[in-house]
Amino acid sequence: MRKYPPLNSLRAFEAASRHLSFSKAATELAVTQSAISKQVKVLGDHLGCQLFERKHQQIALTPAAAAYALKIGEALDVVAVGTEEFIQYGASTKTLRINALPTLASRWLIPLLDEFKQKHPGIAVSMDTGDGDVDFADVLADIALRASRTGVFTGLYSEKILSEKLVPVCVPHWRVDTVQQLTKRPLIEHTSRPGMWGEFFAMMKCAPTN
Repeated sequence: MRKYPPLNSLRAFEAASRHLSFSKAATELAVTQSAISKQVKVLGDHLGCQLFERKHQQIALTPAAAAYALKIGEALDVVAVGTEEFIQYGASTKTLRINALPTLASRWLIPLLDEFKQKHPGIAVSMDTGDGDVDFADVLADIALRASRTGVFTGLYSEKILSEKLVPVCVPHWRVDTVQQLTKRPLIEHTSRPGMWGEFFAMMKCAPTN
């Protein structure tokens, strides 16, 4: 079995070794100076050696204690970092992070959030917008909502949630009555569906002239 010194004694010793002052260590740990002195003595008795010595009205670490303090400081740093990472992980598991197309988020998803929160009060929702391909190594999200004709995303699980109907639109004064007239107009490409116009004109068996 591993042999562990008392944790409170280790914390007191580590703080005192950094400050080389019992009073400053007491301030850092929010205890009294006598409590620090007592815990350092407890650790010294446990280890069977002297940890500090007085020099010119100041305390100094013994050579062996200095090496020990370095190792204990590193170990407590590891514990602190591990604890913080665990807390952050616990917080992140209670948050559902969604990355969605801007229009889909504003017109469809956001109106549903109140109902979701009522059903799942312990889950917070964090939402961001985006389009195009999704790389979860770069996008901080648990779920991404995207438009796709095939619904196939390599290396990812996907599920269809909605169908959409796309129609061409233009300003009223253009007075476009046929698809052939539309082919002569400047076309606006959609970032999430860059090939949409080509598919539309292919379906209508015509091609843009501009």
